[in-house]
Amino acid sequence: MNYKHEVIFCIVNTGFADSVMSAAREFGAKGGTVLGARGTANPDAEKLFGVFIQP
Repeated sequence: MNYKHEVIFCIVNTGFADSVMSAAREFGAKGGTVLGARGTANPDAEKLFGVFIQP
């Protein structure tokens, strides 16, 4: 069997999920799942991605 699957994971700030889902639909996404979460990371990861990760 030849299955073709694609997945995109996107981490966005609170309040931007609707914008991201709208953009995904414009490019052909048939659906999506939005999860609310909090994360932690070491200071090096924050510098690498240029974001503040709230513990």
